[in-house]
Amino acid sequence: MCGVLAIYSQSRIEDRHEKAALLMLDSMARRGPDISRKIKVNDRLLLGHTRLRVASLSPAADQPKSYVKRDLHISFNGEIFNQSELKKQLGGALSAVPDLSEAEIILALYEKYGQGCFARLEGQFALILYDGAQDRLILARDPFGICPLYYMAHGGTHYMASSVRAIVGALSEVSFNPDLQAVDQFLLLRYVLAPKTIVKEIQQVCPGEVVIFEQQQSVRKRYWMIGQD
Repeated sequence: MCGVLAIYSQSRIEDRHEKAALLMLDSMARRGPDISRKIKVNDRLLLGHTRLRVASLSPAADQPKSYVKRDLHISFNGEIFNQSELKKQLGGALSAVPDLSEAEIILALYEKYGQGCFARLEGQFALILYDGAQDRLILARDPFGICPLYYMAHGGTHYMASSVRAIVGALSEVSFNPDLQAVDQFLLLRYVLAPKTIVKEIQQVCPGEVVIFEQQQSVRKRYWMIGQD
């Protein structure tokens, strides 16, 4: 279990965004107690990650990960079960690298297949991927919604994280309100149906969905549905 976050401003990253990112990392420390990091990708984007070192203990797998040559960046939480098969699909020198991390595999898949890469992933995951060449930010969640991913917009900035608490705690100036329909769902079903959350101002990425932020707009798309191979 790890934690991911992003702060994506329509104008530019300011001190308040940096402070919010630190608060979000602190809030998600229990999800990734081994190391917390944030990077400033550009003047408009911060990416962060809290890591629990499980599959690999190597600091080389710490995140966020960047492929500078293609201006691709990722913060990833989860586990990909078909890593070996995916490395074969990539071919070339990458297929022979024994300790290639899951985040690096996904960046290479995105470079090769674009947004079609997410349907190739078998596992449980939530990720934030930034394509600098297209100025495109992508949120993606596994088909069964095992790993959480939440987002909201406030004051010309988008905030994304692995927990509702991280977003709420970083924005003390915002008056958050309960979503009464979501409360009803929780009392009846013991969970809340995506994209709603218990907080009216915050949404969650639906299972098997990507949310794309591009040209100051956001679009939700399904990449997987029941019955799809």
